[in-house]
Amino acid sequence: MDNFTGLLAFSIVPLLLVVATASVAPAAGALLALRNEIMLALALPSVANAAMALVLMTGIDADNTIILYPIATVLTLATILPFVTGRSGSRLRELHLGGLFTGGQVCAMLFSALSPHAHNSIAHLLNGEVMAADTGETAAIITGAALILLTGIVRRRTVYAWCADETFFRTTAMRYRLFIAVTYSAIAAIVTVGVATVGPLLVTALMVFPALFGDIGKKGADTYMLTVIVIGCTGSIAGFLFALILDLPPALCAAAGAGVIGASVKIICTAGSSGY
Repeated sequence: MDNFTGLLAFSIVPLLLVVATASVAPAAGALLALRNEIMLALALPSVANAAMALVLMTGIDADNTIILYPIATVLTLATILPFVTGRSGSRLRELHLGGLFTGGQVCAMLFSALSPHAHNSIAHLLNGEVMAADTGETAAIITGAALILLTGIVRRRTVYAWCADETFFRTTAMRYRLFIAVTYSAIAAIVTVGVATVGPLLVTALMVFPALFGDIGKKGADTYMLTVIVIGCTGSIAGFLFALILDLPPALCAAAGAGVIGASVKIICTAGSSGY
């Protein structure tokens, strides 16, 4: 027990990093689900991988996060915007996003192969080494996550209107292009920083599992958003603690935890609505 308590004390900063990511990534995934763009949740981490590898390929040190994260985020955003702002049909858009996912994977591996520096750095980043979290960096990420959540809460009606009918929203909303740029910039930042700090597996799981299992009936968008955030945070914390007990990879267990908690919530709510 004493050993676990000591390990938990040592793991407070990594745990806070995971919770910060789990508080915003599920909301981003739910937003994409409401927009019928959940394929983007799969493509984004892949693109962020490639962007990170490209920046590292130029010689920028992986520890220089003040430069690394913003540049990688801008590259990620510039890559995805043409695919999400077009007016192509849903089927064609899904094909584009599938190609984006594959292209990101190929480019990440290619850039890593071309540069030993990028290869060594990206291999470390993509493993989701959350236990190596830095206190200052974690504090900055927590602050950023809190600002994104607060802004989302204040502007949620506008976001819901955009999700419900983009064509109507485009004709009635002022500064539509600015809104689009800010929204997708926030999503790109969440994914890029998440990929670099907790790994692509956990980021993808947090964007997909809560959005999938959080749809527990016609209870409104606010309830849906709250449910996915609760699933993401609860599952990540449970998985992280499980990893500490059994000495397993924390990011992997946190991803599994989000899936298990999400599935459990879905089963319980479905059984309750069926009257069993």
